[in-house]
Amino acid sequence: TSVTYYEDRNSLLYGLKYRSDADRVSAEVEKTTGEIPILTAGSGGIFDVKLNDNLIFSKHKLGRFPNNGEVAELLNN
Repeated sequence: TSVTYYEDRNSLLYGLKYRSDADRVSAEVEKTTGEIPILTAGSGGIFDVKLNDNLIFSKHKLGRFPNNGEVAELLNN
């Protein structure tokens, strides 16, 4: 299980938004599956959640960050 998030070293505030969402989603994944996701810094505005190499959520596909509880709901389906 992994959460890949954008890390912007040029804009600390912008990068912190992605990291705080990654931490929130990571906690959802852990609570739902019992697995601690691997957090990976990426580039290009990425915010993906994968379970067993299957893409569960993609910011690029949906154009937004996941809502609270959304990833947990997707994992339960």
